[in-house]
Amino acid sequence: MDEPPLDDFCKKIFSLLTAASGSIRFNELHRALNRLNVKISKPTLSEHLKHLTDQGIFIRKEEGKQNVSYTINYDRFKSLNNLSETEKNYVDYLKKNEEILESQTIGDQVTSMHMLAIMQELYLLKLDLLNFSEPENKLENSLQYLTTDRYFDYYRKRFLKSCEENKQKCDQALDEIEKLVDLYIETVFEPKK
Repeated sequence: MDEPPLDDFCKKIFSLLTAASGSIRFNELHRALNRLNVKISKPTLSEHLKHLTDQGIFIRKEEGKQNVSYTINYDRFKSLNNLSETEKNYVDYLKKNEEILESQTIGDQVTSMHMLAIMQELYLLKLDLLNFSEPENKLENSLQYLTTDRYFDYYRKRFLKSCEENKQKCDQALDEIEKLVDLYIETVFEPKK
């Protein structure tokens, strides 16, 4: 069965519901989306929730006309609950290195962010390739794509916030990034003759 892809609204709704770690009522979901600057009308939200429920992504629970809540149908996404070894290692690496990352020198932090970015890109490439080799899992892979992107974005935002608060750190980080870019240009794009 070829399932329609999730549009941006569906992806944002899914991400928010994942972050909620449980059920969320319709009006709470609508308010939360608007607080995140996802401007969506109630009829449009209702339409997207119907689509997500019809696809088996969400479970709709109705307790009276005014009390409707939604949860993620984790049975539909066993692959989200049963992360592969690579994914587990990636998540464990991020969790374990959060404090280490913040205690490193600026140069080491930039290098760590660089390595995290490479890990993220390789994992996202893996999910793209899985979409070709396992088209029946395309929806699950696109949802894992969102989850992986969120992990890296968390560290990136923390790093950027610390640089925003400290101009000297920001300048040092820019210098370190320039060194990495120069190194790539020398070794990858301008091979020795």
